[in-house]
Amino acid sequence: MFRRIRAQMTYANVTATLALVLALGGGTAWAASKIRTRQIGYHAVTGAKLDTNAVTASKIRNGSVGTDDVKDGSLLAADLAPEAVPEPEATTWGVVTSAGALAHGEGVTSVAPGVAGVTTATFPQDVSGCAVVATVGGTTPEDLGQDAAGTVHVKPGSTPQQVTFTTRVLAGGPPSDLPFHFAVFC
Repeated sequence: MFRRIRAQMTYANVTATLALVLALGGGTAWAASKIRTRQIGYHAVTGAKLDTNAVTASKIRNGSVGTDDVKDGSLLAADLAPEAVPEPEATTWGVVTSAGALAHGEGVTSVAPGVAGVTTATFPQDVSGCAVVATVGGTTPEDLGQDAAGTVHVKPGSTPQQVTFTTRVLAGGPPSDLPFHFAVFC
């Protein structure tokens, strides 16, 4: 059998086989070392063409991936390092009396009562994209004597720096003046 193979081995066959082996074995590595980012077409490399875990943090240059580059819903909490995203901190908060006055607070420019049960808080910064949490409850002796069980409704104010709070007694009905606490998370 070796004689039969040797009889068909010509210079052209050996050269073609050697070229094929070099192209498949070493040519890929050579090409991978020579091709640069600017030579790859936009969207030419997709997620389907990458092995799992092929792209790691060490392979991504700092600042090259921003929040606009990450598809919504593609990252889960398990994908992030522990404490990679800090917990939001309420640096803006307030305690408002039933008279609509600010009893205590931080990061609040002013609080102004309006019609019954409606109070508007003004802040030194835009809070239109922030989360606001509020609950009925008082801290002054006058407020503690009231039946303060109720609800607080929060809505944007007339400017991006304002939030409007509406308080009602728990039984419902029209807005009524109740003390409340609030916190703003930005």
